[in-house]
Amino acid sequence: MIEPRLSRATPDECAAWGWLALRAAAAAGRNNRPQEARQYHRVATTAASAVGREHTGSFFRHWTTFGPLTVGMKGVEDAMVLGDARTVVRKSSEDAMSPKAWKNTGRPSDDN
Repeated sequence: MIEPRLSRATPDECAAWGWLALRAAAAAGRNNRPQEARQYHRVATTAASAVGREHTGSFFRHWTTFGPLTVGMKGVEDAMVLGDARTVVRKSSEDAMSPKAWKNTGRPSDDN
């Protein structure tokens, strides 16, 4: 119902939708629903791809950023909550988490 039409959505709209998906993924993981958590994380990845880089929107200015790096970091966090050590190790060394990615996509917010 709240999914923006990606072809004409603003970065702010994609970021808000992506953050909602990240929160849903975290909640599903904590409630022992790993498949649902992965599904929500895929939605967040799609939103981050539409944004393209770490984005500080008009309503995020003093709060946080959203983009591919944030989604990657939250993927590691979700895997830790699920107790999936192999995924934590694998995801932590992916390109999205590398120092080069920080140069290309921007810094995540301090709270992330």
